[in-house]
Amino acid sequence: MLAARILKGNANGEGVKINLEGIAVGNGISSFEINDNSVMYFAYYHGLLGNDLWSRMQTHCCVNGVCNFHDPSTLSCQNDIQEAQFDIYNTGVNYYGMYNKCLSTPQRTMSLLFQKIPKRYDHKFSLTPPCVDATGADIWLNSAAVRSALHIAPQALTWTICSDVLNYNRTVDSIIPLYPVLLNSIRALIYNGDTDLACNFFGDQQFVDGLQRPVKVKRSAWYVDGQVGGFVKEYDQIAFTTILGAGHMVPQDRPAPAYHLFDCFLNHKPL
Repeated sequence: MLAARILKGNANGEGVKINLEGIAVGNGISSFEINDNSVMYFAYYHGLLGNDLWSRMQTHCCVNGVCNFHDPSTLSCQNDIQEAQFDIYNTGVNYYGMYNKCLSTPQRTMSLLFQKIPKRYDHKFSLTPPCVDATGADIWLNSAAVRSALHIAPQALTWTICSDVLNYNRTVDSIIPLYPVLLNSIRALIYNGDTDLACNFFGDQQFVDGLQRPVKVKRSAWYVDGQVGGFVKEYDQIAFTTILGAGHMVPQDRPAPAYHLFDCFLNHKPL
């Protein structure tokens, strides 16, 4: 949405023209509906949901193979999703990185997801993401030397992993309609750590495929130091890539592949 506003301002001659060449979105939510639906598939295929529950969900939430876990109309489907939510959010699994340790307690769910499903359990929300240890980042980014090197103003607030200083109000449930306009002017990179359950790659992969842009490079593996870094599919003006073994915080989990990914995108180099 920020990129769209910049392009609009450039076109209308508003203020100083900003030379925007592209955007990169990491583990983002493009559509709450797509994300809610894909979360359940991700959870099942990663072993969080058992066959009995999954079978009930297929019966109560799906018609002719099309499932609606986002805004179900039946109480039986809602009950199934509530049970699945407990397995996902309340058992202690790090849903920002399925194979990472959970480093904080108690577990709290994300209030942004499944907003149309009544909450059966006591789902609390805090500014600190569940299971994530941001202590190192807090110390480093708030040190005087680092703040000086980054030209942070002395009066600026201290860095924190999440903040409620800016009071955003959601105005749309999907930003997918913006992309056809954006891609007329700039490049886009959509990348996902493939172990992130909260904002999972299933959903973003579906979103990018659904744009139906001409395919320039078929899906293939990319490598860093002789090892698979992930998989990428390139379309006209947009690419979708996964980062193997990374969760929501891609550079923290897989720094070398993340650096390679960003370097290639910024310098117009193939992965």
